Amino acid sequence: MLFTVPLLILHSGKAKKLSKNRIPAQLMKQQHIRHIIRLLFKRLSRYAGQIKKAGGRQAVHLFRVETKKLRAFLRLLSLELKKEDELNIPGSLKKMYRALGKMRDRQLHQRRMKAAIKSNKHIHPAIKLIWKEEVKKICGKEMKLLSVSDMVAAGKKLEGKLPGMLEADTVKKFFRLKMNGILHIVNKGSYTDEELHSIRKHLKDIIYIRKLYDSEKKIQQPFTLWKMFELKTFEQTAQQLGTFNDLCNDLHFLKSVMKKRNSKEKGEMQHVQKIWLAEKRELKRTIVDSLARPKLFKIKNTV
Repeated sequence: MLFTVPLLILHSGKAKKLSKNRIPAQLMKQQHIRHIIRLLFKRLSRYAGQIKKAGGRQAVHLFRVETKKLRAFLRLLSLELKKEDELNIPGSLKKMYRALGKMRDRQLHQRRMKAAIKSNKHIHPAIKLIWKEEVKKICGKEMKLLSVSDMVAAGKKLEGKLPGMLEADTVKKFFRLKMNGILHIVNKGSYTDEELHSIRKHLKDIIYIRKLYDSEKKIQQPFTLWKMFELKTFEQTAQQLGTFNDLCNDLHFLKSVMKKRNSKEKGEMQHVQKIWLAEKRELKRTIVDSLARPKLFKIKNTV
């Protein structure tokens, strides 16, 4: 289904006259920008400590989520500085994020195979051992976990580059860019796996920035972007796209494992592949149906 009407109705032209009951959007001052940066690094330090002590899927997930929030905020601030990618995640943090991504992949691969074996008696038990053996190879080198002092230093380095303020128009421009990126793909009416992943990244950037503003009660929002129902719809779509991306990664990994095995083992693994491919097709159909609903992207301008 192609969209023939502009769905993005965020204010992008000249300023409209404010009614008596409407309050002009405020700037986010530098002190608030610094506060958000410090808060994000504080959380990153806490989750890094939890990973160092006991590891665990939840701590790894939360660390990566906070890193993505930081990345989205830095992209927004770079837009304020009018220089693309002016502010980037520090290199040491990026290395840890990528290493934890491999750890997360390992955890997800194990969980999906465990579920597949549990729900399908025809899967040969030997596959579980082969899978476990290959998954262990994902994290090769020992990962360097950043200490609290490392996090503080990385945060302070960023603070020296922050803009003096964040204008409301910059936030709206950021959302327009993200939404237009989504609509460019949606209007084509056909989706590759990579394009669905791009839609998810755009959605997550919007959601992360919205939630950062929600968490800062002292800062007046430069938008009343969605009702809670609409925000939840965006989050549900992003979650489905995340599950789809994880399944794509599992299938890609399964394909690489199959190449190393003999014909008998490969044949048994093809049975697992068929199950996951059917799951992928069904999930993709659900996601595409949700993206084809015009209501999902009708965002009214309330600024």
